[in-house]
Amino acid sequence: MGTTTKAIVSMAAVSVMAWGGTSAKAQEPFKTRLSVGFAFTPEWQVDQSRGEDKSFYPTYGVFLEAQFTRRSGLQFGIYDRMSDMTGWIPGPPPGAPNVIHAVSLRLGYKFYWAKGIDLAAGMLYDAGVGKYAPSDAYGPYFSISKDIRLYKELFAELEAHANPFFNPNHWGSGSAYRGIYVGVGLKVKYRF
Repeated sequence: MGTTTKAIVSMAAVSVMAWGGTSAKAQEPFKTRLSVGFAFTPEWQVDQSRGEDKSFYPTYGVFLEAQFTRRSGLQFGIYDRMSDMTGWIPGPPPGAPNVIHAVSLRLGYKFYWAKGIDLAAGMLYDAGVGKYAPSDAYGPYFSISKDIRLYKELFAELEAHANPFFNPNHWGSGSAYRGIYVGVGLKVKYRF
């Protein structure tokens, strides 16, 4: 074989080995990643039934994320949410608070997009807490977030979210839709 032929064969062999190595690396199985964390997500409650009244409340809680593939995962959270209930309770007794707490349970799908930007959508259920709490509420939620690595597997996540909410006791009466929560927040999570 001539020198040129040997060079071509050598380059082809190197290319096949490099391509084979890359292919094997691309086919490595993805390992499920779990994350737990704390969230502080202040939000505004915009209640359509009272003419776009906006009330601001802190919301905080704990959450768990399970990333099953490079792009897909689930998230579950338990939050303490405050709501302005003015006008929700007909003829409230004296001493009834206008602001009540709810335990907010959230379950959703998370899409891990490019460059640490994630999209999420799911459902939440708010269970009123206290003697004067109105009926529970529910609705879909949507969020966009960005992960920022703080140290090794410790991350901060900046989030913007929206959540229309409904009162199931008024379904069919035209007043089931109660408004929307919108907010921004900060989550701190540790990835295992």
